[in-house]
Amino acid sequence: MRVSGYSGPAEYLRRFPELWSHLRFDSIQRRNIGMLLAYENGADVVITIDDDNFVMDQDFVGFHGAAGSVRELPTYRSTSGWFNVCSFLEADHGVEFYHRGYPRKMRWTEEGHSVTCSQGARRVVANAGLWLDNPDIDALTRMERPLVVRGFSRRWPGSNMALHPGTWSPFDSQNTALMRDAVPAYFLSPYTGRYDDIWGSYIVTRIAEHFGDVVSYGEPVVRQERNPHDLWRDLDVERNGMILTDDFCAALRSIPLAGATYHACFGEIAAALPRVWAEGANWTGSQKEWRSKLIEGMAIWHSVFEELGRIELKSMGEAVIIGAGPAGLTAAYCLCEAGWKATVFEADPEYVGGSHARPSTKAFASISEATGFSPNPKRWKSSGASCWGTTSFNARDSRASITGTVVFLPAEAVGSAVETGPGGIHVMRALVYKGEAVSDSQPQVL
Repeated sequence: MRVSGYSGPAEYLRRFPELWSHLRFDSIQRRNIGMLLAYENGADVVITIDDDNFVMDQDFVGFHGAAGSVRELPTYRSTSGWFNVCSFLEADHGVEFYHRGYPRKMRWTEEGHSVTCSQGARRVVANAGLWLDNPDIDALTRMERPLVVRGFSRRWPGSNMALHPGTWSPFDSQNTALMRDAVPAYFLSPYTGRYDDIWGSYIVTRIAEHFGDVVSYGEPVVRQERNPHDLWRDLDVERNGMILTDDFCAALRSIPLAGATYHACFGEIAAALPRVWAEGANWTGSQKEWRSKLIEGMAIWHSVFEELGRIELKSMGEAVIIGAGPAGLTAAYCLCEAGWKATVFEADPEYVGGSHARPSTKAFASISEATGFSPNPKRWKSSGASCWGTTSFNARDSRASITGTVVFLPAEAVGSAVETGPGGIHVMRALVYKGEAVSDSQPQVL
């Protein structure tokens, strides 16, 4: 893919001075710039890999192409809310171990909880490839004994697996793919030591849970020939994370999400974290800085994508949605939330709500009860066009309010508008519901 608009980090980030000031260029977290650049260049999937990880003979890109797609996967659920994905790896002498960043309080507690597995189709937000030889474990584990991973264990289901929404495990950034929509929600803080990707993964996992998406684990596997490390220094920059991660994850789980996109949900988390994740009475100055700098960086990362959204919207026209059923109204909500001017055409001269309007009852209340929309309780006459002007309505699945414009026309007028609509207006049949969207090349009159 051709990379346009890049002449070095300083020049590239001139548009985003806060991000330029926040990032430390003596750290691996410079890859934030690469992810941002890939996003701006239209990448559907962003793959990150460390320079000491070597690709095996598999289809590396093909396996990571799972990110953003719907896959049929064995999906594991634990009553503890946690699952050790490293239990699928076989180390010398049968040693069991945990992924770097796995919460300390949840280690070695499996006997008190049950795990179930089911087969199902889910959208994959991230694909986390695992490792041979030198696994991604914390410094304390490395100090206790060296570990060599030989392959998958007998528990391995034979193909990539996923964790059911609500069951968590960390993933790193050394052999990982993210779908495009998740990039605005994945920030690697240069001020959180070796927990930059770990805490970033937990934020993505929390948002994926909101949408019913999953993280898949397994292939492609890489062979890690780890660069030289000072384990004492690694321990120093992991210690705060080891202490804080349990409470950090509990805070994430406590945040209610209402956003319709990963970007919107990331903004909600960034706004809520200062309140739900308060400084502890015995926190050190270093731990307080980890928290404050993470929250600062998240706000900056969110603002960057807010600005990108405004830039993109400058080149967009208006949106015309055919059909004022639940899907059409939800499409209007999503578009208006993103800054579009959305107009909904409906053939029924009196009612909105589609199958939920229940014309036999002539009651708008049924729309609100069935879909969560709350329009004005008034009827529209069939003569000419009527307008539902500044009425606020709620989308059930987004649980957020916006103000939009809904126009009602007889079927003949809708057909004429589609055929002779003014230039620059996008005419589409949009179904945007629970994160799903389709757009027909030829508009349809409902």
